[in-house]
Amino acid sequence: MYFEAATANDSPRLTELLSEPECASTVARGLAYVLEHPERGVILVARQEGRVVALASLFFTVSTAEGGRVILLQDFGVDPAFRGQGCGTRLLEAVLDYARKNGFLRITHWSETLGEPARRFFRSHGFDDSGMIPLRQLP
Repeated sequence: MYFEAATANDSPRLTELLSEPECASTVARGLAYVLEHPERGVILVARQEGRVVALASLFFTVSTAEGGRVILLQDFGVDPAFRGQGCGTRLLEAVLDYARKNGFLRITHWSETLGEPARRFFRSHGFDDSGMIPLRQLP
């Protein structure tokens, strides 16, 4: 298994891993935006024999509280056939390595839904609950 930045050729597989069929076009549009604007973020993928088996979407921003660049980790998904085999752990280690090598000061994981197994996973890798409270509006 190896890790690298996704390319536009990976978009169909990334869409498959991230969405239900009825949401695929919206997800594909968002993925295309990230892939076309590498200054805004990167999608790291885990590949097994060339096939994408996991992904992590990293979005770059600035935190005044941290005094520099930070990462918003929005999507983190592992193909169900590869869960429980250390793939997610190795991908998260690749994310942390990417952040260190590129001078990011913090990683914040954002998720619409984060069940207890996912919370345990992230906590076991040093993530803590945040005092941040997300609010949103769809204009």
